[in-house]
Amino acid sequence: MRAELDTNLQLLQQTRRSSHAWRRPLGLPENKDAGLMSGRDILCNADVTLDDLAATFPEFSHLRDASRQLRERLEIEVKYSHEIQAQQEAIQQVKREEQMLLPEDMDYFSLNMSNDAKSKLAEARPASIAAASRIPGMTPAAIVILLNHVKSTQRATSPRPNRR
Repeated sequence: MRAELDTNLQLLQQTRRSSHAWRRPLGLPENKDAGLMSGRDILCNADVTLDDLAATFPEFSHLRDASRQLRERLEIEVKYSHEIQAQQEAIQQVKREEQMLLPEDMDYFSLNMSNDAKSKLAEARPASIAAASRIPGMTPAAIVILLNHVKSTQRATSPRPNRR
């Protein structure tokens, strides 16, 4: 099934039309974007399903006969690809910055995260992002929030170059 999934993902990515050429046949409202979109881009629209594409565009008609499991997996991979990519980027950011030191006087309760995560950080008072990530029960989302807060605080307090 993986090969079939990859083939269809590639077809969705490589099939490109103007926004108008996708939207009009699908009965979607027009938008200002006149640029090219891939089948993958239009499928990310919450109002478009794979079945819509298969019924409307001949190059996707073969998907009407595909297994329900393949159709569901294809739609899920496309619709959540942006979120998955954002999470992967956040993971890489944490890995790059894991040695970043945390201020000793940091007010963890001012952070926009769960009260449980705030309490765990305040109790453990980790010295670095890496140490914070090893606290039992700390979520990846809380670590990203912590990292972004420290980075923005550092930018705000770092001296600015003199301009004349």
